[in-house]
Amino acid sequence: MKAYILKLSFEDITPLIWRRIVLPAGATFNRLHETIQNVTNFQSTLSPYHSFGMEIDDYFITDNESIIEEYKGKSYAGKTVKQPERIKIDAYLEKHNYFRFWRRLEDSGGT
Repeated sequence: MKAYILKLSFEDITPLIWRRIVLPAGATFNRLHETIQNVTNFQSTLSPYHSFGMEIDDYFITDNESIIEEYKGKSYAGKTVKQPERIKIDAYLEKHNYFRFWRRLEDSGGT
């Protein structure tokens, strides 16, 4: 079975924090996000507490509902907004060999 071994490292944190994860081929960006939450304990019962986004090629892939709704049919920072549930990581990893993934801690109002 094909799988990807990914090293997660977190910028602007001292000392350096990193994790190594294995995801199967065919995993979606949503699964990547859920895995990151699990291995880093970035979890909450508030929703959305953590949102994420990444710019890859002509796409901005995010689970941020505000961005998805506001930019439906429009570009966000010059990129087409895509939801992460159906987009698989395979082609992007094989083309780029890395991701720059950002997360935002939402305030208690969810904004």
